[in-house]
Amino acid sequence: MTRGSVTPRIVCALSLWLAVAIAVSAQTQRPHGGQAGLQEVDAPDGSASAGLPKGWRVIKSGQMVIDAVGPQGEAAQLGNTAVVRDPSGPPAAARLGGVDMEMPYATPLPEKFVRIVRHVDPANQVSINNSTEFKVAPQMGQCARIVGDITTKDGVPKKFESLFCSLPPDVARIYKNVFRLVMAPAQVAAQEGPMLEAVLTSYRVPPQMLQRMLAPVVGPAPGAGARGPDGGPGGPGGGPSGPGGPGGGAASMNAIRAKAAAQMNEETKARAAGALQSAEGEDSILRQ
Repeated sequence: MTRGSVTPRIVCALSLWLAVAIAVSAQTQRPHGGQAGLQEVDAPDGSASAGLPKGWRVIKSGQMVIDAVGPQGEAAQLGNTAVVRDPSGPPAAARLGGVDMEMPYATPLPEKFVRIVRHVDPANQVSINNSTEFKVAPQMGQCARIVGDITTKDGVPKKFESLFCSLPPDVARIYKNVFRLVMAPAQVAAQEGPMLEAVLTSYRVPPQMLQRMLAPVVGPAPGAGARGPDGGPGGPGGGPSGPGGPGGGAASMNAIRAKAAAQMNEETKARAAGALQSAEGEDSILRQ
């Protein structure tokens, strides 16, 4: 996989990570098939689509995720989300369900990426060769293009490239990390590089999924329109008595959710506005 100058399409993909569905597919009307001969693949639930080369096999699809593997050991993981709690958050938040791990939000993006990949599978060995952070609207958090080497549990050394974004934390100091990742065995990575970048930037989500992606993890109390980590109603905890059942920190979390209820609509609107504003500015780059 090449690590030369960042192409305009990569810049656009990073700047529009949260708005990529409407900013790229709606504004440019560029079909997946025009990208290195990719064939469009849609998730069965309509939550995402991506372009994949002929001969690739989808191994996971749905809930905004498309994971696939290629015939030479290539792999793509598109639209994955890791929900992380900042330890500085309210103690009651530690009892919430749907949180994958703990890590301070201030952790540098490359380290966040490595820790998340290793959390997914402790057998993963990752080294970063380059990380290029891109300025995005504050409502969209922090984004970077990360490239390096990875050895997965199959023991085969691979080159990888990732578009990684860490969204701002919510009132409980819980934040989403969303990423796309492509990789190929080292011996074919240089040859496969352009195709892998095309796969990386082909990922799309429809507008209704964008709202789910932007929503904070901790929102208003159940029944008030909150969304949990999986996008379902009721927010983290799900039950009518909140996390832990009766008592068990429910009162504390109700207070957190009350604060979130006052902020969530404005924050979500601001993030969406920021994403769309970035889309308008980056569209001219994409057309160059």
